[in-house]
Amino acid sequence: IEYAKVVVEASDVSDGDEAGQISFHVMSGGLLGTASLQEALRIGREDTVGGAGGFALMINETNTDLHFRVKSKNQNNAIFVHATNDRLGLFKGVPHSRIHMVGSIAHDRTVQASGSLTLTEDHGVLVANSGAGDVTFVLPAISGITGRRYTFIKRHASNNMIVDPSGTEKIYKAASPSAGGTISYSVVGSTVTLYCTSIGWVVLSEYVPT
Repeated sequence: IEYAKVVVEASDVSDGDEAGQISFHVMSGGLLGTASLQEALRIGREDTVGGAGGFALMINETNTDLHFRVKSKNQNNAIFVHATNDRLGLFKGVPHSRIHMVGSIAHDRTVQASGSLTLTEDHGVLVANSGAGDVTFVLPAISGITGRRYTFIKRHASNNMIVDPSGTEKIYKAASPSAGGTISYSVVGSTVTLYCTSIGWVVLSEYVPT
């Protein structure tokens, strides 16, 4: 019986573009007498000629019912992938939802003092420190980014915080269900979170101090 094996082989033998791979296999899946060797880990397998470019580290490439766990110094389940239920736990060993985590989440913020800032995937929480003039945040085009969120906070009492969609795209909010363009806030402490959909940006939450 072969309980485990390590396979080392060439994945690309083209002259000047050689590449190899190492795969680790273990006996698994034997609860009902059907155990077999399963690939648990693969390193490499670049094959430019065959259309598989780039070096890779692949865990459970064959979609076997093998869980994956990463430990930290004080946590046994810093990352835990439950293969059977297709769930991810972050500091959680028995996730009950698609992603289940324990602990707090922090988002870095970007502070803009004046002028205009066009947003990208590098932004998340935006702070308008509008003491020197209006601050305008320009949203990216919605194509290809459905599900992205941005949160905007006005930190200074002077001037305005403006959120401007790309081109003719719309921002939908409860006060104007037909949607519109630019939204603007003049009150310090105003906060709004936008969510990208296939038809435009939707206001998930909005707070304007009174």
